[in-house]
Amino acid sequence: MIEKKELEFYKASSSAWYAISLEHDKALLTLSSVALGLLISLSVKFGVGSSLILIIYCLLMLSFFLTIVFVLTKMKNKSASFFKFLQSEINLNNTKEIVYEKSDFSFYVGILLFMLMGIIISIDSFEDKMHLHLDHHIPVLITPQNDKPTVISETAYLMASPKNLQRLNQAIAEIEAGNFQQHDLIFDS
Repeated sequence: MIEKKELEFYKASSSAWYAISLEHDKALLTLSSVALGLLISLSVKFGVGSSLILIIYCLLMLSFFLTIVFVLTKMKNKSASFFKFLQSEINLNNTKEIVYEKSDFSFYVGILLFMLMGIIISIDSFEDKMHLHLDHHIPVLITPQNDKPTVISETAYLMASPKNLQRLNQAIAEIEAGNFQQHDLIFDS
């Protein structure tokens, strides 16, 4: 017969194990739920700029949704295993590990896709600003981290003078009208 002291020790140990094991699950559940809410808010607020971003949005939502499903399944299994353990029917080490691995894996995939989406959106945004600058000669403000803002405009200096401004505008109008001759570049050796 198990002594009362040993029983109390096992009871406290199993309660501690159960509480600690749930912390990981609760963190995954919370982060995945917040990520899903954020994705939905971002897609509603800003829309989707390209089919690639749409695919990544869908994969992200699927990934975090699966994480939530797997975590809830895992919590349910842990709860049932814990109560069976308290009734001394099973050993806690015999729980379904595959569900645990799936929830972690789908969460990590979601994190990687989130990073990929951020990189792609940043590149698209930068390219849009550069095209706006190149197509319409509109100055673009670039602010490097911990540095002074820089305006990208190769014509800003030339346009400072009214006479140069008139010449540049006239040249731009002639080019847009098709009144120009194309020449090869001359390289000095």
